[in-house]
Amino acid sequence: MTSADGGVDVDELTVRFGDVEALTDVSLSIDDGEFFTLVGPSGCGKTTLLRTVAGLEAPTAGRVRIDGRDATDEPPEERGVGVVFQNYALFPHMTARENVAYGLQFHDLPEPDDQRVTELLDLVDLTSVADREPDQLSGGQKQRIALARALAPKPDVLLLDEPLSALDASLRKRLRVQIRSIQRDLDITTVYVTHDQAEALAISDRVAVVRDGRIEQVGTPEGVYREPATRFVAEFVGDNNVFDGVVTGTGDRISVDGTATLPLPAETDLSTGASVTVSVRPEAISVQDRDGAQADGHGSTVDERGPGAAVTRSATVETVEYLGDAYRVHCRWDDRPITVKTDSASPPEGAVSLGFAPDAIHVLSNGDRPAATGGER
Repeated sequence: MTSADGGVDVDELTVRFGDVEALTDVSLSIDDGEFFTLVGPSGCGKTTLLRTVAGLEAPTAGRVRIDGRDATDEPPEERGVGVVFQNYALFPHMTARENVAYGLQFHDLPEPDDQRVTELLDLVDLTSVADREPDQLSGGQKQRIALARALAPKPDVLLLDEPLSALDASLRKRLRVQIRSIQRDLDITTVYVTHDQAEALAISDRVAVVRDGRIEQVGTPEGVYREPATRFVAEFVGDNNVFDGVVTGTGDRISVDGTATLPLPAETDLSTGASVTVSVRPEAISVQDRDGAQADGHGSTVDERGPGAAVTRSATVETVEYLGDAYRVHCRWDDRPITVKTDSASPPEGAVSLGFAPDAIHVLSNGDRPAATGGER
């Protein structure tokens, strides 16, 4: 699968550093004008992938195509990419204006350099600090100057390597909105690296979850969150309750740890005795006082009145976290933890009844890794 002209394609990319394989057979297709995010834990290979697209690392195997052409052997300055690094990489002896203008000396643009720099400083709302040096700027201002400098030569692709990680939480939220707005205004293909799952979900057209040098799943933020392909994605992207079980003799339920049962979604096609892993998001579970709840021998009940009927579980509240707009409630069900998120006016406590719809249960891939090359759009 390849992108349209203006996008980025990596085909069967492998990168080794001595005996360490940082990327293994990675293939991705990023569309022209798309905001595409690589998300994963530290050391998973996402920055190596970005640097390989930029030409700052050489692949051991595989190809990189940019704007429809093979750029694998091109030097960084000929690839038509702009890079924003985590540490800003501003020249300390230059003003903000001079930093933005620096990259223009290597490119011929139709408008004068001064005009282009002024346009970019205005784009990032920093015209008022144009004559200040980096040590006179805040962290957020430095990052926006670095962004303007990367955009100065009108690159085909913008690459951002954890650009907000050094900033405080509130500033990160404001700047990520501004970066997304600028990207949309310029309609520039953008590849963004972050370890922050919330950030990835908030700003991306599509997300690739990276694990141990491989792509675990590619999809829209909604698709990756609501339908994780593997246990790793389910547990890494947001809170989740994950249960391992075995399909029971009825074929439409699973036995969890041999002590309790959960229903399977109606469309699930698994044979009796098959091992299966399922997940239920905390916000899909309601919590209320246990008054009137009838528990089975394992502290669990299931409403069997027909398809779509509620699943209920008796549990005990252990700890509660106040999140401002909701409570994250950590409960104990059948000697296993289960997490609930509720926007109730007061925190639940003691013995409670948990309820969720059968379609809130998501069946995860039983394989260690699914095939992931292009992803849903």
